[in-house]
Amino acid sequence: HRDLHSFPTRRSSDLPMVAWPLHAEQHVNMAALVQDMKMAIPVEQGNDGIASAEEVEKRIRELMDSERGQELRELSKMIRDIAVESGQHLGSSSIALSNLIRVLFGN
Repeated sequence: HRDLHSFPTRRSSDLPMVAWPLHAEQHVNMAALVQDMKMAIPVEQGNDGIASAEEVEKRIRELMDSERGQELRELSKMIRDIAVESGQHLGSSSIALSNLIRVLFGN
């Protein structure tokens, strides 16, 4: 399942995702990850909100064995590299934080 706290942890990993929402905002997060960001494969659920074992297996195999899965693995590695670089000294996050401090404290 995907909640708001999973994504920051996930982006610093080089592993692709199977998005399986369970409750609350996880359905919105799954839509963002699958449709908008193209970073995950969705698990389809029945009308009762439950995914079958066959569906879960199908999606995991798709992630492991398909061209789409390979694309997701490559994208995951690229995103991890960007996330790691942004947090390093003089990375984009470090520079943005320095600029914020400069604006707030006038130095």
